[in-house]
Amino acid sequence: MWSILFVLPNLGLREPIGNQYIAIVPHDDPRVNKITSTSRYAKSLFDFYPITISRHDEGFITSSPSVLGFDDETQDFRGQTSASLAGPGHFSVKPNDDLFKLLEKVWKRRFIRRRVNEWSTRALFRSLGMAYQATAMPFKNHSTIYDYGSSASLWVSAFEVLSHPRTGRADLLSVLDLIGSYEWNDKVIKSLKAHK
Repeated sequence: MWSILFVLPNLGLREPIGNQYIAIVPHDDPRVNKITSTSRYAKSLFDFYPITISRHDEGFITSSPSVLGFDDETQDFRGQTSASLAGPGHFSVKPNDDLFKLLEKVWKRRFIRRRVNEWSTRALFRSLGMAYQATAMPFKNHSTIYDYGSSASLWVSAFEVLSHPRTGRADLLSVLDLIGSYEWNDKVIKSLKAHK
């Protein structure tokens, strides 16, 4: 049985992405329609604030560093998107199928087969967590140079986590070695690697 974990109103998807365990789907996906037809809370939920529906469809759960709460009122709930984000009409998303298949494979290994102590998948998902933070809109300080500097430092951290050798340390050389070990399709990067 499917459950709604997050609503991403600014993400314009035409086709679902996912597998039998987890998926990101368009707003008119049959799974979403089925949930909203039976849940008054799912009908009201609209944004990706730290608000989700309780497990047994009894209300909204809010979980953030400043608020932990439960609310069973749907009539007064008025979700809204952030004014800083463009609406879904401004861009569309198309996943890279090859990359998705690779990520799905390691996701299943770590979370379905429970290989939680495996170093490679731990490093990968820790790195993706940092990359996720780095891709947030740099607008906490009204897009000053400090906002962009904070985002850049998160990218550095994401690469260092991914390149960490488990024993020893991650640094600029470990990151450069990792990047240099890949076979790149981009012509410009290929030519740079050839002139190394």
